[in-house]
Amino acid sequence: FGDIIAVDNNNNNIFGLCKDGSVRVAGEIYPAWKLAIAEWTDIVALTATHDILVGIKKDGTVVSVGNNRAIANEIKDWSDIVDADASGSSIVGLKKDGTVVYAGIIYSGASVMKEWTDIVAISHGEQHTVGLKKDGTVVAVGENEDGQCNVQGWNHVVQLVAGAVSY
Repeated sequence: FGDIIAVDNNNNNIFGLCKDGSVRVAGEIYPAWKLAIAEWTDIVALTATHDILVGIKKDGTVVSVGNNRAIANEIKDWSDIVDADASGSSIVGLKKDGTVVYAGIIYSGASVMKEWTDIVAISHGEQHTVGLKKDGTVVAVGENEDGQCNVQGWNHVVQLVAGAVSY
């Protein structure tokens, strides 16, 4: 398995992205998921949540497998996607032009993401999303119970991660 270049996971599985654009799976997975994933090619990025696995293809389109038909239907026509992040029952996608799209059950205020520009990286938590802008500043939207969206004034940032609710 020396050809794995990235990994992601959900509750019961680990997904490995291989150099050749294929995907490997370890764990307790539905046979239908495994069969579908075995046919994926040209994958450049993965994101998983408990009920869906999404692969981003070299051409910017997406493929998915899982139990969340609503998200699968919403993302099937996405194009020019360079990155994505899933959490809970939603997913956000970063487009080549620096804009953001989203699908699934999303928190209030998420429509603000449609106004974001010059985004170079995104991270999606269960109730908030953060975006890293080309100039190193950060934008955030979502529930802010614990101050997780208080990123005004952040600059010179090079990487970010949004978290999930943990009790």
